[in-house]
Amino acid sequence: MSDGRELVPLRTGFDVVLRGYRRGPVRQYVRAVEEELRLLAADRDANAELAQALVSEVEQLRVRNAKLARQVDELSRTPVDAAAVPARLRKMVELAKEEAAEVVARSRAAAENTWATAEEAAGRLRARYERALADMDRTRRATEEEHRQLLQQAQVDAAVMTTEADRRRTELDDFAARRRERVEADFEVAMARRRAEAMREIAEQKVAAQAEANRLVREATADAEQRVATSRERASRLMREATEGAENRTVAAKAEAARRIREATAAAAETRSAARAESERLVREATAEAERLISEATAEAEGRVATSRERASRLMREATEGAENRTVAAKAEAARRIREATTEAERLISEATTDAESRTTAAKAEAARLVREATEDAEHRTAVATAEAERLISEATETAENRTTVAKAEAERLVREATEDAEHRTAVATAETERLVREATETAENRTAVAKAEAERLVREATEEAENRVSASKAYAERLVGDATEDAAHRVATSRERASRLMRDATQGAERRSAAARAEASRRIREATGEAERLVTAAEQDACRRIDAANQEVARLRDLRVRLATQLRSAREVLVGAAPLLAPAEAEALEEPARPTPIPQQRSVG
Repeated sequence: MSDGRELVPLRTGFDVVLRGYRRGPVRQYVRAVEEELRLLAADRDANAELAQALVSEVEQLRVRNAKLARQVDELSRTPVDAAAVPARLRKMVELAKEEAAEVVARSRAAAENTWATAEEAAGRLRARYERALADMDRTRRATEEEHRQLLQQAQVDAAVMTTEADRRRTELDDFAARRRERVEADFEVAMARRRAEAMREIAEQKVAAQAEANRLVREATADAEQRVATSRERASRLMREATEGAENRTVAAKAEAARRIREATAAAAETRSAARAESERLVREATAEAERLISEATAEAEGRVATSRERASRLMREATEGAENRTVAAKAEAARRIREATTEAERLISEATTDAESRTTAAKAEAARLVREATEDAEHRTAVATAEAERLISEATETAENRTTVAKAEAERLVREATEDAEHRTAVATAETERLVREATETAENRTAVAKAEAERLVREATEEAENRVSASKAYAERLVGDATEDAAHRVATSRERASRLMRDATQGAERRSAAARAEASRRIREATGEAERLVTAAEQDACRRIDAANQEVARLRDLRVRLATQLRSAREVLVGAAPLLAPAEAEALEEPARPTPIPQQRSVG
């Protein structure tokens, strides 16, 4: 038989989920420990029953041998003269001796057969126990294989999710880059077109205003300076408003992102605390259940051992009281057999007790170790899950901040470019206007209205372009902040949904496996109980049958003794009646009292 430590399943690491341990492996391990304790209790009961059956069988054989020895002693005490017994009576006595020897041989054969049957039953129990160990090993290997497959599947799912997230991030980055390039290209095309139109219109104005430039020098100069100042002031005001709006929206976006991150962090902390509480509760329940099963198994083992010892003591007292009426040889033989049976029973009881205690101790130590390892592993995996959640949240926060920073920089760059372009256009227009005023002072008077309208249109277009750029920048920044916020919320929701789904699947799997394990345990307990009852019934029937056979044999020997005594008395009477017919010497020999010649006592062996 293998070492008792092999009965406890080997360590299989529990799967770690977002809320702590996966319930399926924990409950499966608890069920495995319960099944091991049930098997240990069944083995202990089977060993105790086997020892009890062997003690009962030895006691029955001892009682039967005592009865046969008493019968032989009673037969051997009858004073019979061998010389005075006729040949027919001597033949009957020899036949009785042979029959008694045959009875002794049959008893010895029956005892050997009983011992062989007991050894065969012990061998069957041992084979059954080894088969149970092999089944447990197969179950452990299947559990380890399932755990490995689940771990591989989890790794594959994590890799797929990581790949999908990377792909999505790459797509978003590519889309943002393409959008930025498209906006820049459109802006450059529009600026080039507007610049060409402005140059063409300026050339036309130059040709048309050369005749009127001298007359409108002072008015155009004053009006141009006023319009330039107004345009600069308006551009500065628009730039300030755009900058303030962008900063306000950036601050609001940061505050919203910080609020959502705080909410996600609080939800993760709440989920982590709930997972830790759930894992601690499961560990406490498993520990309490294991301690309860161990205490019940220990109490039951102690009760069975005490009952076996009490019954063995009672059987020894009865055997000792029944053996006092034997002869010296029978007493010595009975004492030797009693000592052997007692030693064997005590050895079996001691082995069963030692085995039960060692297995109980090993089960307690293993349960405590596994509970401790489960607690440490739960804390470690909870810490890992917490760190992973914090890392994901920090990554989402950094991504949102980076995108916000990029959007803000892009908006500032667009505003700065628009401002520089407006200033450049204003400077170019101012220089060109001054040159045109100097060259065409006289001809500019007739084109004042046209120049004013063109200047207003250019300023208006520049202002509208700047406002459009600022609005586009604001919308782009808001969209980036919204995308980052939605991405963070989606990741948090996905994590929560996956954690809930995993916890629900683990709970359902654990409940299904718990029900199956309990049904299997009940079935095995019923089978073991039925087998034990059948063996006990068969042993009782065999004992009753052997007792009846022994009683019949004793009755037959008692009848034979009565017949022999009657025949001896009849022969003695016949001889005494025939004494007058014999010779005097023979008559004297007959009248002389015959000394009793005892029949040699055949000592029973075994």
